[in-house]
Amino acid sequence: MLNSNPNFKLYANLESDLKLPVPKLRFHAIYDSRQGWVSGKGYHTSRKVEVLCADIDAIVSYSPSSGTVLPPLDNYNKSNYIIVCPENETPAQPKEPTLPITPSPLPIVLPEVKPKTNWSVCDEETLENAYSLEDMDIYGAAKLFSRTSQMPQDFKVTLLAKNTFKIRVTLKTSQADFPHDLICRTVKGDIKLVPNQAFDILSDSLMTSTDGLNYTISFGDQEGIFVSSSRQIAEEKSYPLTLEWTLEETGQAVQTILTDGRVTFGKNGLILNPNSPFATGNPLENPNQEQNTGALELSFTKWPKTFNFGTINISSSSQSKGIQKGALRKAADDVTDLKGDQTLQVFDGRVFKSGVNWSVNAKATTFKEKNTTGATREIQGAKIILKNTQAKTTDTNQSSNLSNQKDVEILADDKNTSTTTLFGNENGKQVKGWSDLFWDPEHVSLDIPQNQAKLGTFESVVT
Repeated sequence: MLNSNPNFKLYANLESDLKLPVPKLRFHAIYDSRQGWVSGKGYHTSRKVEVLCADIDAIVSYSPSSGTVLPPLDNYNKSNYIIVCPENETPAQPKEPTLPITPSPLPIVLPEVKPKTNWSVCDEETLENAYSLEDMDIYGAAKLFSRTSQMPQDFKVTLLAKNTFKIRVTLKTSQADFPHDLICRTVKGDIKLVPNQAFDILSDSLMTSTDGLNYTISFGDQEGIFVSSSRQIAEEKSYPLTLEWTLEETGQAVQTILTDGRVTFGKNGLILNPNSPFATGNPLENPNQEQNTGALELSFTKWPKTFNFGTINISSSSQSKGIQKGALRKAADDVTDLKGDQTLQVFDGRVFKSGVNWSVNAKATTFKEKNTTGATREIQGAKIILKNTQAKTTDTNQSSNLSNQKDVEILADDKNTSTTTLFGNENGKQVKGWSDLFWDPEHVSLDIPQNQAKLGTFESVVT
């Protein structure tokens, strides 16, 4: 737009115009269709031409021919527009430009935000527990473990209106993946959480509130989520768990949050003593050998030290009938009397998932002469007989059942491949902790068949 202003710049792209025979631009002034050309001064053959205009005379020229009259410059000065185009083209009449049309702004749509109740439950740290296997099943009964975290288990609910509500909890796992029990201890008592089954843990009637909107409850050391182990748990392992909490409020959508936890069982190498160890001042009076055991082992912790039948007088009459001789309350003739009962004590601290049965069997070698030279003499067919045996166990679990024989005969024969069962589990039931089969040392007898007794000292080893 000139507007009678001689100082302006005119820009044109001559990329295609340079291909013309005479590179120049045609200049149109629209006011009264007068024409002119831009050429000569200020013309540069580059990709973009910048025509510098100091005044009109410097840039507007024409191609004089056939006596063409120079158009008055004033006509150009009165023009409203200048159009630059190649010489061999005639531009279309331009239209008066208008201000750009700004569209009306689009409406800003904000999604509806529905206020909801704020609430929180115990965090993951309060559900992280570590226990020792030794503490779990030593005595053969399921055990409820105290929470290891000293942090309280907090529950908070802030309502938008005075609505009734309840909080439910679900253990999101299977019994195979989490072979323990989670116990929820509340004012309702101890409730076992069944895997994948919701349980109403709290309601507004159980939680405290001063205004009917803000409810809180904090479970201390003796309340909240506890772990209970059973005798079926075997492994040194960490078991993950997930608790799903749901808030059900009158007139509101159900809200759900999750917390993760972990229960870890490990060994600590605890060593246990025999149950009721021998306590007199003279160890020679102890009728049993004793040893300690690992807390997770199956082993003997007591067994009879010796069966001493002393000296047996034989005669032709006793030979013909056979001989029965009771044991002495002495380990040997030159020591003091034994104190207390002879005992087979078994400790079972295993926590295996299967294969937990056990039994004690016995066999004995043939009685053979001691310190002999030449051919070894033997007593064939002899039996060691235990009478009036009794059994007891420290396992107080209701499923425990220890069985035993009241009278036991052990054949002293190297060739005998069978064994005699003394005591153990009955019908595959588990018996944990310490279990005893015991008898009075004088209730042991030796039975020698007729015509088998011989002069000399004979020994047998009972396994």
